[in-house]
Order: sequence, then structure tokens, then C-alpha cells
Amino acid sequence: MTPTTPSSMPPNRSHPESQLRSETSSAPRLAPSSLSMLQPSFLHQLVREPLLHFVLLGALVFAVDYWLIGGKENPKVIAVGTEVDQEAIARFKGALGRAPTAAELTTLRERWIDNEVLYREGLALRVDQGDSAIRERVIFKALNVMQANLTLPKIDEKGLNDWFEKHRVDYDEPTRFDFFEAVLIGDKSPEAVKALVQALNTGVQSDAQSGLRVFKGRPRNTLVTSYGVDFTNQLEALPLGEWRALPSKEGVHIVRLGAKQAGQPTTFDAVQGKLMEDWKDATMQEARTNAVRDLAKKYTIKIEVAEAARVAEEARVAEEAKVAEAARVAEAARVAEAARVAEAAKVAEATRVAEAATGANTAPTLATVLGPTPTPTANSTAMATAAGKQ
Repeated sequence: MTPTTPSSMPPNRSHPESQLRSETSSAPRLAPSSLSMLQPSFLHQLVREPLLHFVLLGALVFAVDYWLIGGKENPKVIAVGTEVDQEAIARFKGALGRAPTAAELTTLRERWIDNEVLYREGLALRVDQGDSAIRERVIFKALNVMQANLTLPKIDEKGLNDWFEKHRVDYDEPTRFDFFEAVLIGDKSPEAVKALVQALNTGVQSDAQSGLRVFKGRPRNTLVTSYGVDFTNQLEALPLGEWRALPSKEGVHIVRLGAKQAGQPTTFDAVQGKLMEDWKDATMQEARTNAVRDLAKKYTIKIEVAEAARVAEEARVAEEAKVAEAARVAEAARVAEAARVAEAAKVAEATRVAEAATGANTAPTLATVLGPTPTPTANSTAMATAAGKQ
């Protein structure tokens, strides 16, 4: 018996599906690109549909809008909660000593709504921009809200004593100075400063002629703030009663030291009652500053250095021009006053000379009253002799 191989087996005509598969496999096949061109997919058609683009874009806009303002209060919705009524009732009681009636409460609520509408419209119109009073008010309220969440740490006597030692300079009695300053008006060159110092020390020019300023009991720390450390150290080393020109951060000052009172250190016990309050204030201030600096980390800070420097330079130039104009006006006034005094003195002297000259010419004398003395003659002598004989 001969074995039957698959190739020698006759086709199975009793199974049409087999026949169909055989016919299909023997038919020529199309390339994939041709198939996609003849039968485009549904997804491809959908992607190219303009309506789909519009729907997706709209959904994206709504998603971004929700992400930006989602969960925030709608500015077009005014919610009148119980806190509004409670505040209105409290204010009404404070003013009239009784609770408002239902009609009065309705009126108060309507007034609050009117104010809220105006407030929101004002914000929409940006009327708060550029108003320093509104800005300061908002800052103050924000600071109060932030400070309500801050707490002071605990501190014992040792900690307070350590804090006192770090801030001793604020409690010790400072060295105090009595000194005088001669204000130089007009020419402020080194030669003019030197000449004025020499004139003041030799007594040629009085203090009043140089625009004297008097300082009594001036604390050392305020001198450092106003004039600088170098000026204060040189003033402290000056001999009493001698005029010197001392440089400072504001320029040269011609001063004379009148008196110096040495400072006195204080003790912890002497200021302990005040220390606790000072420590609370300083610690809370530091906590507020740190909290604000933490909030600032959310922002990008851009400092326009060039613009700030330009504004500062303009302010400095304007201030110098103002000082120079004041000095010019003062110098002109001084010169005018000196000229007026000199002119008045000149007129007075001329008047005195004129009066002296007039008095010399018109003063009555014995010769003027009696006339000139007659010269004796022969006839007058004979007449006098005859009169004597009679």
C-alpha cells in the first residue's frame, strides 16, 4: 500500500471554505499603500475633520481657564453671608445701643451691597493704582493678617540678659558733645575754609559773622549717623575752644568743641523692666521681616539698577542745586545788607559833616551881634574930650 502525501491528495470538494481560502491565496495581492488609498481609515478621516479641531480647541480653552481661575471667587458674584449681617448688627448696636429691626437690617445689607459694587468697580477701573493711601492701607491689613499667625518664642532671664549684652549700646548713656559750627557761605574752597578758621581763632571775625550753629548735649551715636565715624572721632579728640575744619561724609565742617560729657554704662537690673517689651518688639519685627522675605520667594524681583541710579543722581543734583541756590540767596542777602549798612553809615557821616559845616557858618557870635569894632579917628577923639569937659 502506497502512502498518500498531501500533494497527491485530491482537493476536498465537500468543504467550500477550504476551496475559498485556496482561491484567495492564489489571487494577486495589492500593496499596503494602494490598500490605504482605496480604503482610508476612519481615524484618518476623523483627524482631518475641522469640526473636531474646533471642539478640541474649545475644550483646551476651557481647561486653561479652569486651571487659571478654577476654585477662585467669581468677581461677578457678590455673596452676602452671615458675617455681613453680623458686622452690620454689631455696628448698629455700637451706634444706637440696640439691635436693628428686620427692615433696618435689610437697609444695612443693601448699603453693604452698594459699597461692595462700588469697591469692585473701583478695582476693575484700577482706581487703586498710584494711590499711596490705599497702598499703605492694603499693606497694613496684609501685615496684620500675617502677624496674627506669628508667635514669640519663650525666653528666660538668662536669654534676656544675653540679648541685653548684644544691644547694650542702645541702653548705655552715650558720650555727649557741646560744639559750635561756623557755616561758611559763598566761597567754600580750601583757601576760604582755612582763612575763616584762622580768622575765628585770632578773633578777627566774630562767631556771629560766620552763621554760627550751636549743638548742646548731642549724643555720639547721632553724630555718627549724621556726620560719620571719622568726623565724630576727630571731634572727640579736639582740644576745647579751638576752631578746626573737620571733614565729614557731607563735606567740611568748621567746628569748635565746647564741652564733652563721658558716657556711663548701665546695668541689666536698671533696665530689666523695659527690656522685656523691647525684646518682644525686636523679635516680632524680625519675625515679620523673615515672613515677608519668605513670601517674596514666590516672586521674581527685578531691580532696575540703572534707572534707580539715574533717579538718585537726579535727586542729588537737584539737592545740590537747591543748596547752592540757598547759599547764593543768603550770600546776596548778606552782601545787600552789608551794602545797606555801609550806605547808611556813609549817609550818616555825610549828614554829620554837613551839619558841622552849617553850624560853623551860622552860629551867632559877639562880633555878629555888636558889629565890627570902630577904628578911632580924630573927630571921635575930640568929641570924646569935649564930652568929658562938660
